[in-house]
Amino acid sequence: MSAAADVIVPDLRGFGGSDKHEADPASQYNATAQARRVIGLIGELALGPAVVAGYDIGSRIAQAIARDRPDLVRALIVAPPLPGIGDRILVPPGPGGRIAVPTTVLWPEHDPLFPREWSDRVGEFFSAARLTWLDGAGHFSPLEAPEDFAAAVITAVTG
Repeated sequence: MSAAADVIVPDLRGFGGSDKHEADPASQYNATAQARRVIGLIGELALGPAVVAGYDIGSRIAQAIARDRPDLVRALIVAPPLPGIGDRILVPPGPGGRIAVPTTVLWPEHDPLFPREWSDRVGEFFSAARLTWLDGAGHFSPLEAPEDFAAAVITAVTG
């Protein structure tokens, strides 16, 4: 629980204390499969529409939720990786493929995997995006600049 919002952090399949049974990773542990489980949790707990946030692999899962079930997402908060990342190449979505929910993109200033110049392309992936710089932080921004990261998330949640 936070002063700004009730916070639910699911333990994704294969992470933390969740089950790690043998399964085809391409079909059971990818962002789309993880998103289906979080969508189920949102429905089970009657949480939607919710603010959905994700960092690193959680970013990909949050984006999959917003893309597949925008009705469940009031707002989206993501930190790298961004859409099209996987092969470390930004590939814009096809026509009508941009994520339509209001999105805050938290961009670390010194992330070697996501150069600053890529930030100019955020609008190719999100219809309504606000870019927030995390000055002085690298890829592990939640650990490197926890106060700044938390403040950016709270600002995104509370408007």
